[in-house]
Amino acid sequence: MASAAEQMAANLNWGTLGKATELRQRIFYTLGLLIIYRIGTYIPVPGIDAGALRDFMEQAASGIGGILSMFTGGALGRMGVFSLGIMPYISASIIVQLLASMWEPLKQLKKEGEQGRKKINQYTRYGTVLLATGQAFALANSLVAGDLVANPGPFFIASAVVTLVGGTMFLIFGILSALYERQTSGLGQVVDAAMVDGASALMGLVHSFIARGQWVDRREANILDGGAPFYRTYECKDGRFLAVGPKTRDEWAALFDGSDACATPVLTWAEAPMHPHMAARGTFVTSGGVTQAAPAPRFSRSQPGDVTLPPAPGGDTDAVLSELGYDDGDLARLRARGVLT
Repeated sequence: MASAAEQMAANLNWGTLGKATELRQRIFYTLGLLIIYRIGTYIPVPGIDAGALRDFMEQAASGIGGILSMFTGGALGRMGVFSLGIMPYISASIIVQLLASMWEPLKQLKKEGEQGRKKINQYTRYGTVLLATGQAFALANSLVAGDLVANPGPFFIASAVVTLVGGTMFLIFGILSALYERQTSGLGQVVDAAMVDGASALMGLVHSFIARGQWVDRREANILDGGAPFYRTYECKDGRFLAVGPKTRDEWAALFDGSDACATPVLTWAEAPMHPHMAARGTFVTSGGVTQAAPAPRFSRSQPGDVTLPPAPGGDTDAVLSELGYDDGDLARLRARGVLT
């Protein structure tokens, strides 16, 4: 007698699956998320002492540490940027749903239909950020207390919290966007949440500094590239130090290109947008002479609008009021009374 798996394989029609565009997109979407998450588990939080962390996780593998690392796909064991996963969002959703059944203000929101549901979802996202921040802060302090950090201090705590919360919110943003699209159009779509896009999006502050002339494109001349005494990145994996010369950076990059050596050139802010991989993906765009990260994550069907300069203060006043039902006469009267300028 054939097993259930054999019966399923016999009844599976690959030709029908090939024609099922929506089902195929959902399968690719799920596989894409798994691949992106897996890659993110190998990108460590800055400042981690990899050797000490590896020794600690080997000792804790048979206990609660091994169980927690298993649930995060190994991200916690490697202290990757996705170490928190989407658990803060799941926890926040459970908490908000429980409150919605007990707390009167949220009970009333549930009765308001679609608008009430949107409000509850907004509170869930706020709760996700708070929970993720608290968990990241506790995790960062635990790493410092366990001597698992190369350069402990306030800057590591801050950078670890930002990295972990940013990784979690980037994952959740892509997932929620796809769910929203499914609700509004009835169709799913593939989410392209590449790590290079997420990292570039997090660099928006630096690109704004560059546009204002407040960033020097030279190593150890700014607060985040070695110019500050509390941010240093010279120690190797084994705890020893390395000096390399006398070849130029590009000569070393060409020498290691195509090999499996973990050696890559550190590009300047001006060079990064012109890197072949970045250029091929269109990771950066230029608007009004300002280079900045393109919108991310990306979707298979929904395309973002063109990146433009932010409007001047009050530049959208007429458009916003028109959408709220004010006509030209109303706007003219508001200006006559000095309400609008």
